[in-house]
Amino acid sequence: MKETLRKVSSAILLLVMIVCFILIGTREYKSEQSLSSQDKITQEYPNLTLTDKFNYLNNKDLEDFLVNGSGILFLANPDSIWSESYAIYLSEFAQENNVTINYFNIAHAKETSSRIYLNLVEKLKNQLITTDMSSDNLFTPMTIYINNGEAEVLDNTTAIMPNQENPKDYWTNEKIAEFKQNLMTTYKLMEEGNINGSNR
Repeated sequence: MKETLRKVSSAILLLVMIVCFILIGTREYKSEQSLSSQDKITQEYPNLTLTDKFNYLNNKDLEDFLVNGSGILFLANPDSIWSESYAIYLSEFAQENNVTINYFNIAHAKETSSRIYLNLVEKLKNQLITTDMSSDNLFTPMTIYINNGEAEVLDNTTAIMPNQENPKDYWTNEKIAEFKQNLMTTYKLMEEGNINGSNR
């Protein structure tokens, strides 16, 4: 009898724990879903103050954008100091030129070699960085121009940097101005259909 009661109690406790996990997970999911693009960006890049030109994409959003979207796609990993500094100057460019930036956090997709990541690599084949170790690596931060499913690298200026280099030292006023000017020039040419792309 005691053994039966113990088994029943254990089963009830397990059921209660499962229900609690489901409820907590649902609440966190709803909370995340209720955040605006700007809030999500700010969570990932705390030092980024200009966020209203960013459109935060989840996996499904990105898949749709790669097929039907048109415009600039920003791929980055918020754990990288280079991604945050790049995001800051990209946001300034977006504000100055009234351009919307579609952002996707690629960290998990790249780590797991997900379908989305492999699709991006395929779309950008022959435009990605080749190293001594391998070829066609999708290093970030990177901006890409998407048009009717076609993708061209706009800029990957700081996708690969020496370990001893520091973003604060790299991003001089001259380099910031050059970055914004190159991005705007290439973006306008692509919008007008005058060139196929650029790989910096």
